[in-house]
Amino acid sequence: ENTLIAAGSCDKVVRVWCLRTCAPVAVLQGHSASITSIQFCPSTKGTTRYLTSTGADGTICFWQWHVKTMKFRDRPVKFTERS
Repeated sequence: ENTLIAAGSCDKVVRVWCLRTCAPVAVLQGHSASITSIQFCPSTKGTTRYLTSTGADGTICFWQWHVKTMKFRDRPVKFTERS
């Protein structure tokens, strides 16, 4: 929908900004190591959207947000994979 932009870094945090206003929207903390990738999920479910992030800690986090309010949930749905 081109309304948000997100960045992840080695400080273990995903930050999200509004593209229209350039205002910060969220600071998401759920990884215990640096962020290795982030991706907005293209599928939708009503007004619910997802941002996914993977980390060097072997986890993937699904961050749920509401398209109208741009509010993110505090905690992600988190899966851990260790080899």
